Parts: sequence; structure tokens; C-alpha cells
Amino acid sequence: MGRISRIFLVTALFGIGLILVGIAGILALFKPINFLAIHQWVSPLTLLFCSVILFILLRGIWLGLNHLSPKQLRINMIIVTGLLLLCQLWVATHFEVSERADLYYVREQAINLFQGHTKWLSYFYVYSNNVNAAIFLSWWNRLAHWIGLPIYGTSIYVAQFLWLDVGLACAAWMLKRVRGLAGSIIFLLLCLVSVPLYYYALYIYTDTVVFPTTLISLAIIMKLTSAKRWQPRLFWTILLGLIVTFATLVKMNFLILLIAIIIGLALTVWPSHANWQMKTLVIVVLVAIMGIGFRADGAIKTANHYQLDEHQVMPLIHWIDMSWNPEQFGNYSRADTAFLTRYPSKEQKVAIESNQLKTRIHKMGSKGVIKHLYRKTRLFLATGDFDIFRLYGPFQKAPTWYLSRQGTLNWVLAQWCQVLYLVMLFATLLFGLTALKRHQVNHPIAIVAVLFLIGMGIFHIFIWETEERYALPLLAVWLVSGTMGLTRPVTLSDHLEQPSWLRPGILIGCLLISAMCYDWDRPVFTTQLPYQRGVLSQTVGNYYKSYDITLKPGHSITQRFKVPLAFNVIKLGNNDESAKQMRFTVYNGAHKRLYQRNGQGQKIHFKKSLPAGSYQLTLTNRSKKPLLVSVGIGKFPLITHPLNGFKTTYLRFSAWESMKRTAVSRQLYTLLLGLFTLVGLALGWRLTRKK
Repeated sequence: MGRISRIFLVTALFGIGLILVGIAGILALFKPINFLAIHQWVSPLTLLFCSVILFILLRGIWLGLNHLSPKQLRINMIIVTGLLLLCQLWVATHFEVSERADLYYVREQAINLFQGHTKWLSYFYVYSNNVNAAIFLSWWNRLAHWIGLPIYGTSIYVAQFLWLDVGLACAAWMLKRVRGLAGSIIFLLLCLVSVPLYYYALYIYTDTVVFPTTLISLAIIMKLTSAKRWQPRLFWTILLGLIVTFATLVKMNFLILLIAIIIGLALTVWPSHANWQMKTLVIVVLVAIMGIGFRADGAIKTANHYQLDEHQVMPLIHWIDMSWNPEQFGNYSRADTAFLTRYPSKEQKVAIESNQLKTRIHKMGSKGVIKHLYRKTRLFLATGDFDIFRLYGPFQKAPTWYLSRQGTLNWVLAQWCQVLYLVMLFATLLFGLTALKRHQVNHPIAIVAVLFLIGMGIFHIFIWETEERYALPLLAVWLVSGTMGLTRPVTLSDHLEQPSWLRPGILIGCLLISAMCYDWDRPVFTTQLPYQRGVLSQTVGNYYKSYDITLKPGHSITQRFKVPLAFNVIKLGNNDESAKQMRFTVYNGAHKRLYQRNGQGQKIHFKKSLPAGSYQLTLTNRSKKPLLVSVGIGKFPLITHPLNGFKTTYLRFSAWESMKRTAVSRQLYTLLLGLFTLVGLALGWRLTRKK
């Protein structure tokens, strides 16, 4: 490929990446997801108003940092880093999550391996993609036990934060090279206020494990492409191969990162001006390491007594077909999965899924396909909270002030995430357009990041299942590219002479826009919507496989539980039919009977909310035949107490408080909007001062 053709291709790829960023920005501004955790958003005008103010504020901080001496910059760097570490430590020590769905099976199997049990749960023969996650977690269990730490709780949260910080440190080092220490400070400020980083650090699953590898890989690419001798080039190539291979074995969609690295290294001009022979050698080594990694992966699984059963595992076509379910947004469909598990052989599964996929696309037609792609794109790119509020069930441990205000705080945090997301997207666009204008796109790191963005978009929008959290790896890109845009060098246009009307115009405009935001956002503090605040949840047995115990006629079982907040509804895992043949009795911690009646269904509604405290729920079989009671089984505590008479069995149920409420109070909304308005006025006054 000629030099001109290569430059044209690189520029075209960069442009496609910017178009994708622009699409994400438009969706984030006008169409954030409103049918999952957050059902009400502030108006697009409010999002834009707050995003512009935050962008100008961060830009102003960077300009201010540039006037500091190197010693003062180092002091500011230490302060910001210290604040970030303190926030991480506080979150790790004050919160503990409850596992559900995939997280439960990964943790349960990891404990089995840690205890020397070689039998694998049937879940892993269907969802083989999580086998490595269970093996790696079992290694952590062994390490923590050897050191003398608890294998779960604060210790693993701190470990995840430390692993996250390795990635953040690599990114900060990169940005220091291109934007100075002030650029690193801005990056760490973004990380400090990036809420998803804290939520995902408590999420013991593959998403958190692979997140730092993107940042680490980009930093290694900077070292690799700058090295001029073969010894450091070989070292950085091997290290890059190991990091990307590790990430791919944990989460297979990170194979996209390897492809992006190979194409990016091949197409771009390295700072060290490596020739094509050197580039070829680097690519061959990376591919060889990946191949060795896959061979080692098979050996590790065999050593842990896992053998893939092709007839049980979900075929690849299943995930593609499920993503094209017209009744979904491309996300996971339990109905599709349950339907497929009826068929015993791989051949049957593949044939059924292939036919169903063809039928679905044919029925959609061209308009339906475009509509479905739009819905998948919206789910993947439109929301800046990356689904953090649905990662796990109610917290097993959290500050009371947080739990009692969780609904309001979640809403406020979601709006903040969206504002920060828009700032990063806008800054990324600014950086990208400037780079295009100055013909500065032919850099390995920039093209690898763009190719990773394009690859993830193509994979999850056009091919695979789509979830909000699958876009989390892109947050690493947004943080770095957003910092590059925020720290764009000052141009001549920033110093143009200002007309006399500019200051009053900006101040009056800021007040008028604020008033319009308040008027347009009235529904968020005036409209009451049904709201269910989760208080306690033990849902193991609800996902993939049901667990049941038999309750004989006239016999009872009792579940003790403790709730940190008031509740007025209990929902059992049993269906309505079996629940109607039971009698439910609720006692408080002093064994005083608070409620008793024959079951009317799976839900128990209390006339008045019961306060926080300890309770007992007794189920009695009042029929003349045995009944199955839905339970969960865990070698780790699923809730505070197992069923009476059992060691590892817990009733499947949840408790919550059902109410009607506004998304936020008028007072809090006014306070937050007023704060942004005051900052906007202060910035307007400052920016329009006479030079």
C-alpha cells in the first residue's frame, strides 16, 4: 500500500470514528435510555447547559494550571491523586454488594475450586465464556487466603481499585508526555468524578478486570513505537501481547483490541520511524503470543477439570439471533435462551437459531432493520452511566444516609454521569476535528483507539448482543480523548477582542437559559411515578436454574432476615399458584407476630411500612400435598441468615418499599440548577473581563 493510500485510509478511519462519536453525542443529548434504571431525565437543554458550563470550568482549570510552576503542579497532582485514592478507599470499606445472575455462579464456582472441589456447575457448560473468570477468581481466593486476608468484601474491592489505578496511572503517564503534568491532573480530575469507575470496582466480574487493559495497552504502544533499539521493542511487544491476550481470555470481545492494535501499528508512522520489516515482526510476535495464550487457556481449563461440552454450550449464532429479537433492543433475552435449552444437540440449536435469525430479519424488512440498528445503537451509546444502577442487587452494606436516599441519589448521579459523558464526547470531537484540520491523525495511539471504538461499535451494534455495560471499555477511550480535547492548546481565536455587549449578553443569556431549564424540567420534580426501593434481595435461583426444596403438608420453614430500611412488600420466588396454598407469618426480632394470612399470591402487601430491623418469615404448607419452595444455594452468605435448619440454603425472596414519588424534590433540583447557574455566571464574568 502506497504512502498516499495509507494516509487516505487512516484519515477515513479517523473520520468514521468522529462520526460515531457525533452519533453518540446526539443520542446522549436527546435519547438517553429511559426504560431501565432511570425513567426520567432532565431536558436536552439542561443537559447541554450543564455540559457547556462543566466543559468551560474544566478548560479554565487547565488554563490556570498552565500558569503554575512545576513545583506547584506536583503539589496539585499529589492532592488530586490523594483525593482519588481516599474516595476509592472509602467506597471499598463502606459498601458491599449482593451478587445476582452471572456474578453468583462465578463466585460460587470460584469457592468450589478454592476448596478443592472439581465438579463444575452446569451453568458453565452453557455459558462457557465465564469459565476463566471463575478460575481467576479462585486464584485470588488462594492468594488472599495465603496472605491472610478475607477472600471477599473489602479486600477484593481494594484489589480491584488497585488494578484500576494501574490503568489510570498508565493513562496519566501518557497524557503527561503529550500535555504535560497539567494534562495528567485534568485526567485524574475526570476519573475522580467519574461515578461508573466506583460502581464497577465493586462489580466482581469480567468488565472490571479488562477495563484497565485498554489504558495499559495504549501506554505500552507509546513506549513500543518510540523505542529505537530492538531490545526494548521486543520487551514492549511481549508485554503488550500478554496484556491483550489476558484481556481476550477474560472477555472475548477484546479480540477487537488486538485487531485494532495490529491494523493501527501497520498503517501508521511510528515516532521511531520503524520500517515494514520491524512492524511485521511485532505483529507476528503479538499473534504468536495470542496463539500460545489460547493453547495455555485450554491446558488451564483441563487442569481445573473443565471440559467443554459442545452440545450444552450456547452456539455463537444464538447470541447473534438473540440480538436481533425485534421485541428487544438487542439485549439479553431470557425467553430466547430458555427456548433454545430445550434442544439437546449442537446441530439442532444451530439449525433452529439460523432459521429464526433469517425469519426475523426477513420479517423486519429494510425499515425494520434500520429501526432495530437504531435501537441497538441507542442502548449501546446513549447513556453515560453504563448501567451502573443494575449491576447488582441491593447493597448488603452501605451507609444508612445513602440507602435512605438511594432513589434520589441514583437519579442525581445519573444526570451527572450524562453531563460528564457529554463533556467527554464534545471534547473528543473537538480534539478529533483539530487533529484532522492539522493532519495529525497518523499516530499509532490515536488510530488504535479509533479502530477499537469502530470495532466495538460494529460488533455490538451489527452482530452481537448489546448492553449498556458492554460500552464500558469505551469509557477508557473517552477519558483519554476527552482530556486531550479539554487540554487543547490555546489558539488565536481565544484572544480576539470582545465586543462591549458580550458580558451582559452572556450573563443575561445564562439566566434566561436557566429559567427555561427550570420550566422544561418541571415533570422531574412535580410528576409522581411508581417507585420501588429495593431493601433486600435474594434472587439466586431466579436466573438460569431454579433451586427448590420440598415442604411437606402441615410443615413450615422459617427465614430470618435483617433489613436496613422500612419495607411494605415481600415477593416470593414461588409462582402464584403454589403461594396460594401457603400461609405466611411475619414476626419481628422480638418474635411478636406482625402479620399472618393465607397466601393470595407471590406478593405480600403490608398496610403500613415495617421499620428497619430483624424479622422472620414463616411459610406453612396448608395443602394436602407437598409443595416446592423456591430457594437459592450458596457457599457464601447470600443474606444474613440461611433458612432455619439449613447451612447453605436461603429462601428466594425480596423486600422493598413501594411508593409514589417524584424523581427529585423541587428544592434539590433548584439547588443543583442554581449551583450550575452560579458557576456559569462566574465563568461568564471571568471570561469576559478586559485583558
